[in-house]
Amino acid sequence: MLSLPLSPLSEIRKYLESAALSSLDDAYLIDPLRLNLLAVLVDGQEYERDAYPLDELLQALAQPQARKVLDTAPVDWPLIDISHALQEINGYFAEFRLLLVGRGEERALLIVRDSRAFSRHILHVLQDGGSKLSALISNTPGVVYQARMNRDGVVGFLYLSDACKPLLGEEADTLISKPDVFLSLIDEDDRLAYEKNIRQSAQNLSVLNWTGRFWMKEWQDIKWINLRASPRRMPDDTVLWEGIMTNITQSRREQLAIRQSHQKLARLSAQMAQIKEKERLRIAQEIHDDLGGNLTAIRLGLSSIIKRLDPSNESLLAKRANSNLSSMILLSLRIASPAICVPMCWSLELWLRWNGRPHSLLKK
Repeated sequence: MLSLPLSPLSEIRKYLESAALSSLDDAYLIDPLRLNLLAVLVDGQEYERDAYPLDELLQALAQPQARKVLDTAPVDWPLIDISHALQEINGYFAEFRLLLVGRGEERALLIVRDSRAFSRHILHVLQDGGSKLSALISNTPGVVYQARMNRDGVVGFLYLSDACKPLLGEEADTLISKPDVFLSLIDEDDRLAYEKNIRQSAQNLSVLNWTGRFWMKEWQDIKWINLRASPRRMPDDTVLWEGIMTNITQSRREQLAIRQSHQKLARLSAQMAQIKEKERLRIAQEIHDDLGGNLTAIRLGLSSIIKRLDPSNESLLAKRANSNLSSMILLSLRIASPAICVPMCWSLELWLRWNGRPHSLLKK
């Protein structure tokens, strides 16, 4: 199936402006299916069809290759320039400009030998909507583009707005004529992801929303660029995307900086927790060692004192010693870590039982 170039609105307008200044103004309207002459326009006025026989032109259009160009042209485009495709088939078409106008069954083939009056009319129609559209595209913060995947799976651009050079560092004409240049701009680590996303979008007709890194050779820098486009399948089984490319480098770098800050804080928090726990264990160990020595000394001292006292004073001394000992133990428990507290309390309970003073520390 023959692939036809779709002329952007700017190129069509440029042609019409030049045609409006020319000296000749003949235009013929032909049914592209039946190749019947529908109307003849001269200086914007319709003339009798019989007065302008176009047998030679109609015979040239009826040739198989020319017929194929007409039959395979996309049906949902309002204006398609097929001049170049037909001129490559037959040099006879070199003196004409051939445009398919309209959609579906209402489509007509406009053949312009030089349409000064008709061009003025088309320019007037395009002026209101076209100027607003051009202003909208020019002021969009990004690159407005149209891309197409042919039946062989090759993706190329049909249109790129004026912001192409500032964003991608390449002229729009270069990227349109050389699709591989765009792929070469994508970072090698992101290229496979881009190709996978573009294939999935074409297969499922889902919105393309992909972000990747682009290497700007001219600036020796990397840009993060987001591509968002809506696909549609054409009658010739190709897929067209219309969308926008935007530079998200700044927001991406800010997200990366925030993520790195969170990771750094998490590491610092973990280190602080480890340092704190190590310090608690060190203090607890010191308390355990000191407490063990002190309790042993207390035990020996109490045993010696009790032996020298009268039985009547033994009970009072035991109560005071037991109260002081409990206070010291509870204070130590509040400081020591759980790993040391339990065995330490168990040891103290055994010691108190041996001295005839039962005391439950683990229930406190």
